[in-house]
Order: sequence, then structure tokens, then C-alpha cells
Amino acid sequence: MSSAPFRVSTNAFKLDFTNAGFVRGNQESKHFHLVEKFFKGQAKTLEKLRKQEDRICEIFKYDGNPVGLIVYKKENQSDDSLKIENSLAVISLIVFDGATKEEAFRTCLLKRLGKVAEKNKVSSIHMKVDESDESLNKLLADHGFVIIESSKGEKRNKHVLKRSLLKTSSSAEPAIKRKRAVVEAEEMDKKV
Repeated sequence: MSSAPFRVSTNAFKLDFTNAGFVRGNQESKHFHLVEKFFKGQAKTLEKLRKQEDRICEIFKYDGNPVGLIVYKKENQSDDSLKIENSLAVISLIVFDGATKEEAFRTCLLKRLGKVAEKNKVSSIHMKVDESDESLNKLLADHGFVIIESSKGEKRNKHVLKRSLLKTSSSAEPAIKRKRAVVEAEEMDKKV
């Protein structure tokens, strides 16, 4: 479990996470029953999560209680992949029991994914999300994720969202500042 404190602030909550961290959600974990609960009926996935060879499951604990989990893997070029090279594929991002602090907990899960991606030296993070999950889609957009693909299914429509982790080059910064100045000038002209 991580001992480094970090703070997360959302519109509705201000949480102090000095007593928060992540533990592996593998077969030896005392919290593996939570993993089994959420992946019930998915024997192949559960077997992979028990071993944690190609997929990693981490359980997020707050004040000593499990409140969510993430499952991810470094994207490979298998037949079922999205063919996104050097990317962290998020399989699941779950907050338990629809907690009232769900947005803050989801933000913490996203921050953790960012740290994992940085540690693994990947250039992006991507995941599939139900189009109908408006709160998650909005949260992901707020954290820099953009839709790169949409698919229509029999039961649900899905978006594939991706967040690039590459830093903008310093040569792009002046252009961004110039564009911002032009927009501000145009807005001032409209007011006058």
C-alpha cells in the first residue's frame, strides 16, 4: 500500500488521502472476493487476474476499506486489441457501491493509472466506456481523454477514449499562447 499522501479535490468533495493506497488484487489478496464478485461468470478473465501475468488488478483502499479497483495491461498487439501501440489499456475502473464520493474516487483511480503509465513509459492510456455512462465520460473528458472510436453494439454503444501522455513541445507553446491571445482579442472586440 502506498504511504505517500496525496490530495484530490472535486466540486463536491475535498478528500485527504493520507490513509489511502493501492494493493494488488491477486489470488493471495484478502480482497480477491471483491474481484470475483465483479468478474463473476468471466472464468477466463478471473484466471488471468488470479495470476496477474498480463493483467494487473489493484484495489483502492480509503481509510482501510476497499472502495474501488482498476484492471489494466500494457497494450500488446493481439487479435483482440485496439492496435494502440505503447499504451496502457484500462480493462475496468470500478467504484464499489456507488459511493457518494464516487467522482473523487474515480479521480484517484485515474491518477493511479497515470502513475502506472509513467512508470511503464507508455505514451497513452485508453479504455472502452459505455456511451450511456455520462458521468464517467464527462470525468474522462475533464482529465484529457478524447473519443478516438465509437462502436454500435446490439445491447450498448461504446466509446474508446484515449489520453495522450506526451508533453507538448516547447515550440508549440508560443503558438498556443498566440492563439489564446487572438481569441481574447476577438472577445474584447465583441464586447466593445
